[in-house]
Amino acid sequence: MVGIAVLSPRLNEVADRAAADGQVTVPTGLLISTVIMASLIAFQGWVSVAKPWPRVPGRSRTKAPVPRPGIVAAAPVALVGDVLVFAILGQPIPVCSLTALIAALVGRRDGRREAERAGTSVS
Repeated sequence: MVGIAVLSPRLNEVADRAAADGQVTVPTGLLISTVIMASLIAFQGWVSVAKPWPRVPGRSRTKAPVPRPGIVAAAPVALVGDVLVFAILGQPIPVCSLTALIAALVGRRDGRREAERAGTSVS
């Protein structure tokens, strides 16, 4: 997020200058910061998959609860909705994702209540 916030104005400057001059010259600092940002995103992706650290002691080995099928289906729909809102308004407003998140949290709370009534445990 920070990388995008820092790089976006500079990218707009470069694009405006290229449109005016007809030539694209990328400042070295912008190129280096873009490479650093892309490398950090790649590192974050690797860490999330490889998980190179040992297990946390005292943690339960049970699987995390799986969201209901409706929530699983709503997530990509919300993403597409947010992209459409961005395309229409020109501003990134994650209203659809926020709505899906609230629905998932409310559904999770209701699922826990149902499990408590049934006498089972939900993590």
